Amino acid sequence: MTTTHWAGQSKEQMIRQAYAVGPYTVWFIQRLWDQAGLEVYWQSLEVFQYARWYSPERVERALNRAISHGVGGLDGLRFILERRQDCFTEHPDAELSGQLTFPFMRKRLGISSPEPLS
Repeated sequence: MTTTHWAGQSKEQMIRQAYAVGPYTVWFIQRLWDQAGLEVYWQSLEVFQYARWYSPERVERALNRAISHGVGGLDGLRFILERRQDCFTEHPDAELSGQLTFPFMRKRLGISSPEPLS
């Protein structure tokens, strides 16, 4: 079976398919799934830590802001919280330069990087 047929399948389905390849493949696929689960565990703990450091309300606002801007991952959440971007009101009709723009999204939005302060 090609990899395109494997997309969207569950852990159990992937492991069953690995048996058709061989025992080392089964071990390796199980290990990949275990590592993914462990990574999610640690990332979840990091979000809970942010809630303790900043407050549950700020984390919720920051996640709302991140989701509305199509930004995912802990880096985006950390960026919003550290720069207190969750504490500002957005104005959809305002200039983009006054809005939340992540450094890694500037090129996609066609925004030049700000000049460094001297």
